[in-house]
Amino acid sequence: TIPATPFDIKEIKPQLCFGDKYDIYAVRFLEHNLISRAEFSRILWCSKKATAYVIDVSPSMWQAPTADESPPIESAKKAVVGLLDVKLLANAKTDITSVLAVGTDDTDYGPIEDFDEDYEHIKVITGLEMPTLDLLRTVQHQLPQGNTPGNCLDGVSAAIEIIRTHCRHLKYEKKIFLMTDGESPMSSTRLQQIVDELRNNGIEIFVLLERLTIINSLSKRGVGFSDPDEDTNDPSKSLTKLANEDLFRDLVSRAPGSSYITPMDSALEEISQPYVRPVRPTPLFRGALTIGNKNEYGDSALGVNVMMYARTKKASLPSFKKWSVLAENAQDDRQKTHEVLRTYSYSVWDDENDVEVQVDKEDLMKAYPYGATLVPAQNFDEEQFKLDTHMALDILGFVRVAEINKDLFMDETLSIVPQKDDHASALGFSALAHAMYEKNLIGLARFVKRIRGPPVMLGLIPHITAERELIYGYMLPFNEDLRYYEFPPLDRVQSQKGEIRSDHPLLPSPELSEKMRQFIEQMDLMNVPDEDGQQFKPTAVLIKRAVTHRALNPGAELPPPDESLLSFLKPLPDMISRNQSLADELAELCDITKSEEKQKRSRRDRSEEVEEEEVDIDELFALASEEPSKRTRREEGSGSSSITVGREDPIRDFQAMIGYRAEDLVTTAVEQMCAVIKEFISGDDSEKHALALNCIKVLRDACTKENESDTFNNFLRELRDICLNAETPRTDFWNQILQEQISLISADEAVDSSTSIIEARQFLQSSSSSHQDVEMAGV
Repeated sequence: TIPATPFDIKEIKPQLCFGDKYDIYAVRFLEHNLISRAEFSRILWCSKKATAYVIDVSPSMWQAPTADESPPIESAKKAVVGLLDVKLLANAKTDITSVLAVGTDDTDYGPIEDFDEDYEHIKVITGLEMPTLDLLRTVQHQLPQGNTPGNCLDGVSAAIEIIRTHCRHLKYEKKIFLMTDGESPMSSTRLQQIVDELRNNGIEIFVLLERLTIINSLSKRGVGFSDPDEDTNDPSKSLTKLANEDLFRDLVSRAPGSSYITPMDSALEEISQPYVRPVRPTPLFRGALTIGNKNEYGDSALGVNVMMYARTKKASLPSFKKWSVLAENAQDDRQKTHEVLRTYSYSVWDDENDVEVQVDKEDLMKAYPYGATLVPAQNFDEEQFKLDTHMALDILGFVRVAEINKDLFMDETLSIVPQKDDHASALGFSALAHAMYEKNLIGLARFVKRIRGPPVMLGLIPHITAERELIYGYMLPFNEDLRYYEFPPLDRVQSQKGEIRSDHPLLPSPELSEKMRQFIEQMDLMNVPDEDGQQFKPTAVLIKRAVTHRALNPGAELPPPDESLLSFLKPLPDMISRNQSLADELAELCDITKSEEKQKRSRRDRSEEVEEEEVDIDELFALASEEPSKRTRREEGSGSSSITVGREDPIRDFQAMIGYRAEDLVTTAVEQMCAVIKEFISGDDSEKHALALNCIKVLRDACTKENESDTFNNFLRELRDICLNAETPRTDFWNQILQEQISLISADEAVDSSTSIIEARQFLQSSSSSHQDVEMAGV
């Protein structure tokens, strides 16, 4: 937790952040006035970064302390891969890295020229450049295993030389990370020289040491430094490691900036946390916050210059790009770009020639539906849809806080502050915020973000603390944005006669109400100590980690989500255990029982999953003598499969056959429903025609869901011929079908349909033309 009282940032930084994650906490430091705005900008928006990772590959790094533990080199790999993974996801061209190995059998200085040949057993894996996937795979799977102990200080000197040669005296944020177990002997003869080089070049150094002694006291040198009054000798450590710990502490205490030493396990815990890349604050609006129209009221209108920023904004998920698998067949590897190029084509249906015609995009225009008709909109028409507005933030009035419900707030939250270095505006803004705060008012403002932009309504709520004064803006809905849902009251039950009942099963008893009140109070998160308070979007984190895992391990299965990530979606374990007995009492009072989950079964598998049943022959003969509608209702309860679609209530009979589980009756039900519909339209009874139209709607919906699309389409074509081409045409009935827009089932609606959407539209159009021809012939 960030301390309430401000003090030296270097004292608390080692406790709160690690390495490149400094920028995440910089925002919190700024909010608590622990750093200045200049320091905040330098941390977040440094134009260039140069980082060198020095990995100790000496023999001791490959030896596990016990059989149950992994060797220190695995922790070093995880640390470097985690830090490089953040840079790869950011994909910043100005963020370059270098990786060095210390303790190798051979010596390779790589891009370093005129380097002291006394430094041995150092290999530069890569110079300062943008990190790549190949580099991550090299660190993960191809690190050289040394057989000779290496001097880590020599590796630090090589890293300093790489950074100094590349960066010179340009403005870079320079860092060195050293991963080691501290078991290899080191000489302190060149320590002062290394410190001077770090200071002269402005390079910070961070030491990740395996099994570092944790010291509770906090001095100006950071975490992990011993107190003279404390005994820090660990009998399980070698003398070499103890001496190296003191040497590293001496190094980071004299190094510039926020250099520090930290245990490897603490560093891995911090690196494993999801990384959120900071977003540069960009003003959404820069102008005047006015009360009254200056054009209308002149100098009597009030206004202060303000800037508006997004306080909250929905973060988008990582985007994916198309990847061409066909590129693998290319002979030349240089041609394997795997790039996918998209081309779009547009076509319209020519009714006269009955063909599909390709057209250019420029020949198309938008059309808006007006009932069943499409009204084309020219380009000049669309310009009329836009209001002649200007950028503005005008307060229209004020209302009491209690008069606006918070459930009406929409979209993102905006922060409004006075413009920088405008003292007059800052004074007027402060007076407005304090007046609204003291009077308990909310301002209603009209906000236009850009010229000719749509106006929106904002609710302005002042936020005043000891550190800052600002106004939050919340978007308010128009009538078209509201969604109403009415439900009966929860505290009373009213009968159909209008009587208020107090003994209904839906009403809670006094004991249940009291237990529920206690449960809510016990589950109140305000009673839980505030730890970190960070909540990450699980989907975004899972996608990033899946991409990283697949890149490093192409053939391996994706690992399950980390328990630390899933913990954000679950109640606190301590809170659950503390209130388990109360939850059990509530479950007993509410009579809550666990229901078995019903497995979804496909229509094809229903007949296979039904066990054989004994059949009574006498019952079958008795059923055969009954009327169809009575037989259907009886068999729904008896379980027999002899169900038919009757004439009294065909829709109910049809739905009963569709939902029958003991046997697949879908095809039979569709065929019988088609026959019933034909029978209903054969006469002149208008009630039968209306019933037939409802049957067609139900039939179409069922055929779409039950893979009977082609059957329905063939029936509808046959029905059209019956209504328009028969000796006694039923043009009135077909006119009702056209008015209801009942057409063929296209492939966009059902996967089993062989009819395209263009054919479905053509069917309605051609049917309408045929209908007109029949009417003309009748005239």
